[in-house]
Formats: sequence, structure tokens, C-alpha cells
Amino acid sequence: MTIHAAIAEAGAAQVAQAECSRLFVDFANAMDHHDHSRVMDLFSEDAVLERPASVLRGRQEISGFVLQRPRHHVTRHLCTNQAIDVLSNERATGLAYVLFFQAPNEGAALLPLRMPNPALVEYRAAFIRNEDRWRIDALAITVIFSN
Repeated sequence: MTIHAAIAEAGAAQVAQAECSRLFVDFANAMDHHDHSRVMDLFSEDAVLERPASVLRGRQEISGFVLQRPRHHVTRHLCTNQAIDVLSNERATGLAYVLFFQAPNEGAALLPLRMPNPALVEYRAAFIRNEDRWRIDALAITVIFSN
């Protein structure tokens, strides 16, 4: 491998890491803002979303979960400690720790809301590159600390 090829390969891996890392953040932000179409755009067609109480297979099941989330709850996900491993030009895996806050907001109360106790969850993801962009192919959410 030439030095130019090695530099190009390293650059491509860094771009993939950044794009996959951004998927964690985009997922969290879209969920927080009840942006159903944005959430769904982040997943591959056959994606799997594994939650503590259920496993959702495919966009249709994931969409049903996203749409049923209570709109009167305010949530915030703070993503940190993201690590992405690029396996190939089309595959990557990732890990992120997420502080999750949730509070009811009946009647659109004025902000700020009372500070809820957060939970710490772990995201483990498989990413796939198709149609010239990275998407979440599998996302496992595990609660690590909770009240």
C-alpha cells in the first residue's frame, strides 16, 4: 500500500467514525424533539432496535414505538464516551453512554421543569453504509443505572 493510499484509507475511516458518532447524537436529539421522520431516516430498512422490554424489527415496528411515545413528556439524552470501530467500507460498530432525563410536562408548563433523576444507559450499535450514507442497522439500549 502506498503512503497516499494509506492516508486516504485513514481519512475515510475518520469520516466514517464521525458520521456514525453523529448518528447517536441525531437519534437522541430527534427522540427528544419527537421528530418521527428524522428518527426513521436514521435507521436501515431492516434495522433492529433492542430496548429493555422489547425488540423491534424493521422500520415499521420502530416507527410504531416512536409514534406511541408520550408527547407530554420532556426528554433529554446526553451522549458521551462515543467509540466507533470501522470494520469495513460498509460496516462499523459503536458504543455510547447516555444520560437520560425524563419529566412530565402536562399542559405545556413553562420551563425550567423540576430536575428529574437521570438514568445512565448504554447504546451499542451496528452501522451500515448504503445509498452513500451511514445508517443505524442495530441499536441495543441497556439500562446501566436507574432509580
